[in-house]
Amino acid sequence: MRLLNNIGWTVASRIGTQGIAVLSNVLLARYLGRDGFGEYAFISSILLIGNAFTTFGTDMILIRSLSSGEDSFNLADGLLLQLLLSLFYVAGVFAVGLFTSVPLSLRIYIFALFPWPSSRFST
Repeated sequence: MRLLNNIGWTVASRIGTQGIAVLSNVLLARYLGRDGFGEYAFISSILLIGNAFTTFGTDMILIRSLSSGEDSFNLADGLLLQLLLSLFYVAGVFAVGLFTSVPLSLRIYIFALFPWPSSRFST
């Protein structure tokens, strides 16, 4: 019974998330116009691909390592890997900007791919 309850909540949350995404996209498209929404969609896709590339599964490895109690995955190793991958991806976006026009908003927002320290991890 508990499994069915959890499945129901998961399905409801996925449907709710997709519904909110559709609504927010409709509102954004209406507010930004055709050109502005196209730029937003382009930047979102570049950052979504960049997020998948730069995390490279380290978040799941970290979660599994912490939950199993093993010390096989060090936090410093994961941070270094993510910093290097982020650096390569950001450098790639700026290199593409040498040959074609890259929106200024992408050049600014691309730095969100770097893992910044969070206050929840500080003591």
